[in-house]
Amino acid sequence: AQPVSCEKCGPEIILYDNNDDEISKDLDAIKDLAKQVNEGKIVAIKGLGGFHLICDATQDSAVEELRVRKNRPMKPFAVMFKNFEQLNSFTKLTSNEKEIILSKEKPITLVKKINPSILSRFVAPKIDRLGVFLPYTPLHCVLFKYLNNPIVATSANLSEEPIIITKNELFGKLSNVCDFVLDFDREIINACDDSVVQSINDDISIIRNARGYAPTVIKLAKKIDKKILAVGANQKNTIALAFDDNLILSPYIGDLSTINSMNFFKRTIDTFKRFYNFEPDVIVCDKHPTYETTKWAIFETTQKHIELVQIQHHYAHVLATMAEYSLTGEVLAFAFDGTGYGDDETIWGGEVLFANEKTYRREAYIKNFKLLGSEKAIREPKRVALSLLFDNYSFEEVVTLDCPAVHRFNASELKLMYTVWQRELNAPLTSSVGRLFDAVASIAGVVHEQMFEGEAGLKLEQLYDWNRAQAYEYEIINGEIDVSKAIKEMIVDNEASVIATKFINMLSNIIVNISNKHTNLPVILTGGVFQNRTLLELTTKRLEVLGRTFYFSKQVPLNDSGISVGQVYYEVNRD
Repeated sequence: AQPVSCEKCGPEIILYDNNDDEISKDLDAIKDLAKQVNEGKIVAIKGLGGFHLICDATQDSAVEELRVRKNRPMKPFAVMFKNFEQLNSFTKLTSNEKEIILSKEKPITLVKKINPSILSRFVAPKIDRLGVFLPYTPLHCVLFKYLNNPIVATSANLSEEPIIITKNELFGKLSNVCDFVLDFDREIINACDDSVVQSINDDISIIRNARGYAPTVIKLAKKIDKKILAVGANQKNTIALAFDDNLILSPYIGDLSTINSMNFFKRTIDTFKRFYNFEPDVIVCDKHPTYETTKWAIFETTQKHIELVQIQHHYAHVLATMAEYSLTGEVLAFAFDGTGYGDDETIWGGEVLFANEKTYRREAYIKNFKLLGSEKAIREPKRVALSLLFDNYSFEEVVTLDCPAVHRFNASELKLMYTVWQRELNAPLTSSVGRLFDAVASIAGVVHEQMFEGEAGLKLEQLYDWNRAQAYEYEIINGEIDVSKAIKEMIVDNEASVIATKFINMLSNIIVNISNKHTNLPVILTGGVFQNRTLLELTTKRLEVLGRTFYFSKQVPLNDSGISVGQVYYEVNRD
């Protein structure tokens, strides 16, 4: 809260250089900082929930240098604009997007950008979207009085670590990234990143649930007599708790792949326990044995002799949407994402489930394919593409294909990849639609090495042609959704826009056609793949025309940040 913003008796503001030497104070500090930004420098500025790294969004040299220093080669940056009029001149907005951008929450909103513009080509390279937001603190508003242009404003943190909240930590970790630091004397108690949202069918869909929206409270249909803590997934982690008739979702915590991020996870749990005077009677976690959340939950329940419950990842996705709408009874759910530990110990991610609040059954799934090199295949879509080609052609045929994915390997690499595929060496099976997007992006020649999560899906989406109705063929045999015919047709098409369009249309057909066989059931669309705005809007419009009842999460993120909500909802309804 900023109840006092007076420049005389409000917060003391100090500008430092990157040697931690004080340069100026208060309004002079803001003016000096603006001057440095206007001249192309990279600076850090303290916000509500942590520090931002900022620079002039119109200067190629500044934005490119920020990418080099932060080691963020391609992932798009968010841009903060002085006011709506300035923002509107750089973007194509719907009335709903305008409403979201101007709302009191002031989230980062993903919108269509106008090209060409004076924004640097390095802000969101080769992407037709832009994450935009408006000033949301008095400090931002005053700063913009002295800035010439919009600014890149990205979280100050090391890769996969929480946002930095103190000047000392900033200098300890990012002194080589920023030229100057603007600090003030109000301590940030709880780190909180910016929220990220997008507009879907003139409604909001929250991608990152944080500043302005979190903690999110969902009212339960009944009071419960136990206290439940759910610890979520390993990526895009959040926690959730339930007591009485309240289900509470924490702000976004992040990926739990470092010691610092795990410490932040534990601090968040401690903060929530203290704030809500809460000690859990039961802890709910994922079934994945190597998730840090699973290991923490097992240790904690063993030490404190409390009950542990483990829930399958994709079922938790389904339950998260059911929780948001207080649904009970059977649903037909499509849980499409990148990775989740399956009941058969393979990697799930293309699941069709019959589910209710107590149990589920796997009805169908994308036919398994191999991830050549396991984790490496997630970073290199060309490996997934090659695996699907080996599934459908002989080795001799693959090496002669006129396919961009094949051309990314030399002869000896192709032989090695074929051996890995043939002998199943470090090549786990998956049904993941997220990985299917990766493979198609490589076959289409769009993305072969992924520079940030979701790049393949995002770039396929912007190639989609709404005027093309054709779709690739598929078959369902004994519950396996076989896309072999589609892969072979892609090789013939050999045109990125055609491949992207027919592939997304095929996924929509799979959902609609399976739904038409179960017209008595409401449909749920969940999982990170449905953050693909084109797929979600296309499919929901078709279901709407058919008069079907369908749901997708809006206030609870569709991605793994919603897992903890689903975990809680299971325990709430467990007898």
